[in-house]
Amino acid sequence: MEDIKSAIIEKAKEFLETRKNSDYLTEILDDLDNYQSTYEAILALEMIFSESLKNRSMLTTGDSTNNAPSEHVSWLRDQYETTWNKLLNLMYDKTNGEQAALTLFKLLEHEGKFPLVPPQKGVYYFPLDKLEIILKQYFNTKITQGALNQLDEFTNYIDVVYYLWLLVPSILTKIKKLDEPLKAKILDILKEVPIPSEEELQDYDPEVLLCVTKNKTKFKPKYAAIQESIHNLWNIIIKWNATSNTHKKVLVLLIENLMVHLSKPILTMDYLMESLNAGGAVSLLALQGVFTLVKDHNLEYPNIYGKLYSFFHPSIFYTKYKSRLYVLTNIFLSSTHLPEALVASYMKRFARLCLCAPPQDIIILCAFIGNLLIRHSGLRKMIQHPEGGSVSSDPYLEDELDPMKTKAMESSLWELKTLEQHILPQVSNAVNFINKPLPSVEWDLTPLIEKTYKDVFEKECKKKIQKVSVTFERPDSFVVPKTDYFSNLWNFN
Repeated sequence: MEDIKSAIIEKAKEFLETRKNSDYLTEILDDLDNYQSTYEAILALEMIFSESLKNRSMLTTGDSTNNAPSEHVSWLRDQYETTWNKLLNLMYDKTNGEQAALTLFKLLEHEGKFPLVPPQKGVYYFPLDKLEIILKQYFNTKITQGALNQLDEFTNYIDVVYYLWLLVPSILTKIKKLDEPLKAKILDILKEVPIPSEEELQDYDPEVLLCVTKNKTKFKPKYAAIQESIHNLWNIIIKWNATSNTHKKVLVLLIENLMVHLSKPILTMDYLMESLNAGGAVSLLALQGVFTLVKDHNLEYPNIYGKLYSFFHPSIFYTKYKSRLYVLTNIFLSSTHLPEALVASYMKRFARLCLCAPPQDIIILCAFIGNLLIRHSGLRKMIQHPEGGSVSSDPYLEDELDPMKTKAMESSLWELKTLEQHILPQVSNAVNFINKPLPSVEWDLTPLIEKTYKDVFEKECKKKIQKVSVTFERPDSFVVPKTDYFSNLWNFN
């Protein structure tokens, strides 16, 4: 077997030495279909065509250094196209998919540096047709993780990622059957592809160009072209009939990747408002988008605090995106000029949720309450409100949707008092602030937001517990110690 593999590489070397060994290329292409020799055949083809591109052996003009006959050039280019087609299909192979993708990107790089057709002078050449057919292969549910790893590697090049985003809208319009699994796969792929900012396109390092040539023709990208392409992409995506899972992926892509590059982000308002009423995690993600429009683009949303308040119910603790809600809430409630009735409602809702929340979330909610008490000293009376009611008689209207009408200021934080008896010391310690003077500096929520139950459990396991003596004499059998009083009353022999 090793002899066969080494023979394939040797054939590639001999093919490059003289045209008399042209049949070796055909044999290597046949080896590509043999599963036992596929990997070596891929490497051999990469060697052959990388050198052929460097030597200008496939140019159709008289610029070729070896003045190869046009028949040989035509044949070699046909084999080159055949190689591309075979490698594209191999991207779906679990064993060789990664190497096939790597070789395709390597050939793309060499074709960019040594074009098959002489490029225009002063124009940065990039083989867009080759990048397009590679991307078409990626937009398929059968694509392997190994091939995706290579895409992540090559999207670090500024020219690759620039032209990729220019091509994506046109590629999506050509896909005939776009089912839900394929939509999810495309969204997952696009989520991991960086979008260059205007500054990155202007001040890029030449080292991050994949197809830079020896004459170093300047790459002149236009950020306006990226914006137009992102706008076209968004117009395509919003027309999809998406399931809840796909809907969430669309919102994540919009909020984290696309929105900042849209020339008019305010145009996403209708989509976000519609998503805001969908409920669950979809509404939570939409709220983050609305917050971005409110903060950065002066959108007016009159009842945004009421909408945020409605998200805090027990089911939120079991959603994937709850950490986003904590971050947004911390930002929304950071102002010291908010009405105390509004802040009191949030505090009371947090305290009530502590009674049914997982331990890691109780710790976060308690820190939230402590920070709000520091910001709004007038609400500290809620810690020990003399007329704040109790478990059986609490004036707080839990089912009221308007946080300004819950009567939370008339209530007390008796829920925190009950947590002092919690079985986990971390939880009981989190509410200790109600028995002490509040600090002047707020608690940092950042390390708490990502805390999981596993973190809480591991911390408890690492605690050193003092050993307590339970007997004066180490037993060596089931017989009670001799000094025990009961030995005088019973005989265990």
